[in-house]
Amino acid sequence: MVETELGVDFREIHCCNEFGVFQSELVRMGFFPATPYQPRVAFSINLLKFYVRMDMAYKCPVIAFSEALTGSLEDAGVNIESKGAYLSQLKSCLPWFDSMLRRVEVLVTSKIDEHPIPVSKQLISTLI
Repeated sequence: MVETELGVDFREIHCCNEFGVFQSELVRMGFFPATPYQPRVAFSINLLKFYVRMDMAYKCPVIAFSEALTGSLEDAGVNIESKGAYLSQLKSCLPWFDSMLRRVEVLVTSKIDEHPIPVSKQLISTLI
């Protein structure tokens, strides 16, 4: 299946079995593997960011998000094998994804702290 308006994209990807290479390739393509070892499912990074924002703002349970995702995919004509098809993958993926986001934030913050960007007083007054 090719991309739909929902951003659904089913692909078969072949890569070497070396740990980390396949996962890195998925991330480079904009997907995050559901499991660190031999992932069979990967989610769009944008979809996972959307869930993280929903959870932060509304404490959205994973099961509710999974059911909404499954329903949206079915409405788009995607054949879903079982109603809970993505629930276990989301449950395993989200803590790992959230941890990675936090690590990136820490790395970016540390780089900014190492090399602060000069900010003019005019810019600060504009932002306040």
